[in-house]
Parts: sequence; structure tokens; C-alpha cells
Amino acid sequence: MDTTFLSSDKGKSWQKQYIPSSALSSLAVYGTNIFEGDDDVMGGGVLLSTDTAKSWSRIGNMPYTFSLFIFTDYIFAGAGQSIYRALLSDFVQLDVHPPPSIISKFNIIANPFTSSADFQFDALKESAVFELFDALGRSFLRQQLPAGQASLHLDMKKYPAGIYLARLGVNTIRFIKF
Repeated sequence: MDTTFLSSDKGKSWQKQYIPSSALSSLAVYGTNIFEGDDDVMGGGVLLSTDTAKSWSRIGNMPYTFSLFIFTDYIFAGAGQSIYRALLSDFVQLDVHPPPSIISKFNIIANPFTSSADFQFDALKESAVFELFDALGRSFLRQQLPAGQASLHLDMKKYPAGIYLARLGVNTIRFIKF
């Protein structure tokens, strides 16, 4: 059985919390809901906690769930050689009002592109996390951006051609690398 560690004092101390899976492989979060991918050959699937990891319920039984990704109103699970897609509303109540955005403009200068990606956005009012994913939901980059930053240049030469998703705060854009 795997264990999650929870902190309620800003990381000063941690307490074990049970997860009913044997092979934790990925996590995805929507509001206060935590989705856990399990890539165990015997069980596999997706687990959901709606109470900050105090209890879990199995919501999917696909084998080898190795990646999870939430985009708009859907959750995607990479499992074996397949991708599963389900409506989030089948499992959790969707927010009527999404969380406030820290920016209103977020775009890529050239789409598609071949070697580098340039993103422009409103100057950040507070620090924010920039994330880069492929179409299967695999994370390639997670970078903290400081308050005041309004652009980001990424050298994409080391990444394969394909469809990518970039997320900054609650804003997500899709782009293509040739």
C-alpha cells in the first residue's frame, strides 16, 4: 500500500495518509478533488479523493494508469497503450465560477513552430507556475515564474514533434511543434 504525506503547518511536519493503491504513478487536481493514477498490473485505474486524501474511491479500472491530465471539463488517463477520457462532472461537481485568473492574456507567438516557443502574457501580479505537457498528459516542464514577468522563451529543440499544452495558472493553450 502506498502512502501520502500531508502537512497542515506549511510543511514543517508531515503525517502519513493511506492511499488504497499499490503503485501510485500520477496525480491530478481539480479544485479540492485529487485524482490518483495507479499503474499496478493487478489493479490499476483511477482513484478519487474529495476530502484532501482522507478517503479514496475507485472511479476507473483500466490497467497501468501511468498519467492523468485535466483539461477543460475532461479528465484524461494514459493507460497501457490507450487514452481514456471522461467528463469531470461524472465524478465531481464542477465549479460554477472557475477560480480567478492571475492573467487575462496568455498566448504563443508562432503556432506551429520548429525550435523554440515564445509565450506572452499579462505581467504576473504574483508568482505562478508554468507547466508544459504533451498530448498524453506527461509533464515535461514545471517552472515557477516570478511576479512581474510577462513573457517566456522556451528552447524546444530537445522535445519531439507533436501537440503540447502549456498551462499558466488556470489558463491553458494548445500548440504544435514540427
